[in-house]
Amino acid sequence: MIAYLAGYMNAEAKDKCVLWRNIVKSAYPAINWIDPCDGADWDNMGDGTMTRIHAQDIYNRDMRDVKMSDFVVANLDNFGQSRPPTGTISEIAWCGILNKHLIVISGNDCDWYHPFTSCPAARLFGSVAEMIDSNCIGFYSRTKKCV
Repeated sequence: MIAYLAGYMNAEAKDKCVLWRNIVKSAYPAINWIDPCDGADWDNMGDGTMTRIHAQDIYNRDMRDVKMSDFVVANLDNFGQSRPPTGTISEIAWCGILNKHLIVISGNDCDWYHPFTSCPAARLFGSVAEMIDSNCIGFYSRTKKCV
């Protein structure tokens, strides 16, 4: 089973961007996680809009990764940064277009009721912990959680 971790990328919030992903990956180690943070050029990322990697390359890689995933976990938290999670919103849209099983994490009530986030989502959770406690990933992927 292959799953993609969609979420905010920002060098100023690197620890938080990486932490939630690591928590999910360690809860379900039997899943082959595609994590854009793995190998990220954090030193040259800045606010997530400027890197040494060409924007088209990032877009194409992430689209390919979503296409080859069995499901996607998308975290809409921007960790207090001013830039919205534009890339994550795009990845959520791709899930709808590609008919991918989507789990959305957001502490923002607006995301729960907005049709462009709530409609493509199979499940919505207020936090990573709430999602893991539900074991929806274990049910969907037929794996056991390790936490």
